[in-house]
Amino acid sequence: TLELGLGDVLLNRGPKEQIEERIRLYISEAAEGGRFIMYLASINSDTPPEHIRSAVAAIKRYGQYG
Repeated sequence: TLELGLGDVLLNRGPKEQIEERIRLYISEAAEGGRFIMYLASINSDTPPEHIRSAVAAIKRYGQYG
Protein backbone atom coordinates (compact mmCIF):
# COMPACT_ATOMS: atom_id res chain seq x y z
CA THR A 1 0.00 0.00 0.00
CA LEU A 2 1.24 3.44 -0.94
CA GLU A 3 0.22 6.48 1.12
CA LEU A 4 0.56 10.03 -0.15
CA GLY A 5 -0.55 13.13 1.72
CA LEU A 6 -1.37 16.60 0.54
CA GLY A 7 0.91 18.88 2.57
CA ASP A 8 -0.38 21.50 4.95
CA VAL A 9 1.29 24.43 3.16
CA LEU A 10 -0.50 23.75 -0.13
CA LEU A 11 -3.74 22.91 1.66
CA ASN A 12 -3.62 26.16 3.64
CA ARG A 13 -2.40 28.53 0.93
CA GLY A 14 -3.95 27.04 -2.20
CA PRO A 15 -5.06 28.09 -4.66
CA LYS A 16 -7.84 25.54 -5.10
CA GLU A 17 -6.75 24.85 -8.69
CA GLN A 18 -3.27 23.87 -7.54
CA ILE A 19 -4.69 21.64 -4.81
CA GLU A 20 -6.87 19.85 -7.36
CA GLU A 21 -4.00 19.49 -9.83
CA ARG A 22 -1.66 18.01 -7.19
CA ILE A 23 -4.30 15.47 -6.20
CA ARG A 24 -4.93 14.57 -9.84
CA LEU A 25 -1.18 14.08 -10.36
CA TYR A 26 -0.75 11.93 -7.24
CA ILE A 27 -3.67 9.71 -8.16
CA SER A 28 -2.73 9.38 -11.82
CA GLU A 29 0.88 8.47 -10.95
CA ALA A 30 0.37 6.30 -7.88
CA ALA A 31 -3.02 4.63 -7.99
CA GLU A 32 -2.46 2.11 -10.77
CA GLY A 33 -3.17 -1.36 -9.49
CA GLY A 34 -5.00 -0.13 -6.40
CA ARG A 35 -3.81 -0.17 -2.80
CA PHE A 36 -3.32 3.61 -2.69
CA ILE A 37 -4.28 5.87 0.22
CA MET A 38 -4.59 9.65 -0.15
CA TYR A 39 -4.82 11.81 2.96
CA LEU A 40 -4.87 15.48 3.91
CA ALA A 41 -1.99 16.30 6.25
CA SER A 42 -2.16 18.65 9.23
CA ILE A 43 -5.52 20.30 8.82
CA ASN A 44 -5.59 23.15 11.32
CA SER A 45 -8.00 25.92 12.27
CA ASP A 46 -6.47 28.29 9.68
CA THR A 47 -7.13 25.94 6.76
CA PRO A 48 -9.81 27.51 4.54
CA PRO A 49 -12.87 25.25 4.44
CA GLU A 50 -13.16 25.76 0.68
CA HIS A 51 -9.68 24.25 0.25
CA ILE A 52 -10.72 21.14 2.19
CA ARG A 53 -13.95 20.83 0.17
CA SER A 54 -11.99 21.26 -3.06
CA ALA A 55 -9.49 18.58 -2.04
CA VAL A 56 -12.20 16.09 -1.09
CA ALA A 57 -14.07 16.75 -4.35
CA ALA A 58 -10.87 16.19 -6.36
CA ILE A 59 -10.16 12.93 -4.53
CA LYS A 60 -13.67 11.72 -5.33
CA ARG A 61 -13.41 12.91 -8.95
CA TYR A 62 -9.99 11.45 -9.77
CA GLY A 63 -9.94 8.58 -7.28
CA GLN A 64 -12.19 6.31 -9.31
CA TYR A 65 -9.96 3.82 -11.02
CA GLY A 66 -10.06 0.18 -11.77
